[in-house]
Amino acid sequence: MKRLFLVFSILLANLAAFAGPIDDNCSTIYDSIIAGDISKAEDAASKVYAQKSACSATNLADLAIIYHQLVDKSSDAVTRYDYVLKTIDCYNSAVGKDSNAARARFTEKRVDMDAVAKNYNANLSKFQQAVSDSMNF
Repeated sequence: MKRLFLVFSILLANLAAFAGPIDDNCSTIYDSIIAGDISKAEDAASKVYAQKSACSATNLADLAIIYHQLVDKSSDAVTRYDYVLKTIDCYNSAVGKDSNAARARFTEKRVDMDAVAKNYNANLSKFQQAVSDSMNF
């Protein structure tokens, strides 16, 4: 019994240690966007997105909001389309993991991500067309 408790304690400690940096990265990303340092925000978002499977629903909700904000700040159609896809993916992952926690975060951040995701899904072909148009010389 003691051994089982020890194993669970170690697993819980490792999980808590791993979740902390993701929370810190999300805060860093928001701060970078507010400060106008988009390249720093993009780099940090990419790092969090690479660990998406380890993210909580709240972190995924943050990431969906962050990528939505980066859509408007992107300078080219290819990057914009990539961010739209990541916004949709993070939104779906957040709501799928824990709908209540995700929606609470969206409400806290005052972003109607349901409408955003619906709009992006409805207009994917326009984003794809913009990518295609940007590649025609």
